[in-house]
Amino acid sequence: MLASGLNRTLVDMSAWQRVGAPAWAQFSRWADMGAIGLILYPLEGIGGAVLSIFAAIVFHRRRQSMPRQATVPIDAAALLSLGGMLATTQAAPTLLGTRHHSDPIALQQALDRFAFWGECERSSSLWPSAPITGRWSPFPVTNPKYLHEFSRHVFTCSTTIRMCRPILVHQ
Repeated sequence: MLASGLNRTLVDMSAWQRVGAPAWAQFSRWADMGAIGLILYPLEGIGGAVLSIFAAIVFHRRRQSMPRQATVPIDAAALLSLGGMLATTQAAPTLLGTRHHSDPIALQQALDRFAFWGECERSSSLWPSAPITGRWSPFPVTNPKYLHEFSRHVFTCSTTIRMCRPILVHQ
């Protein structure tokens, strides 16, 4: 998830800003709004949120046998997956709204809006997989001592990406 999000933010969206909004819209019509994209992306987004929430419910129903320090990461995963879904409620209609537009200015506004909300969605989706899988996290997230450091790391990455994107786009 982390690599995919970084790729989308640093590589894909920067390239689309250079190539132009009309090309992005044309690509998105075939990829994101194509038969596979219209099925795969909602399943992936909704499925991830459902699994995160389900994990939190199971955890709380069995909390006597679960490690207490895992409460914050599990709850954060569920809440942030909902945050990602909220961001998607803004990004998806923006993307879908480009289906029948050809005005370059309107398409550029849509690309900028989609990039912003997509980054919000990706920022919130970095977190939910880590507490459940513990696989890509640079810190042991079940330890509250490191949880703050992990949160700061994710925030720093997101802020750095947001600050660097204009530099990368205008090279």
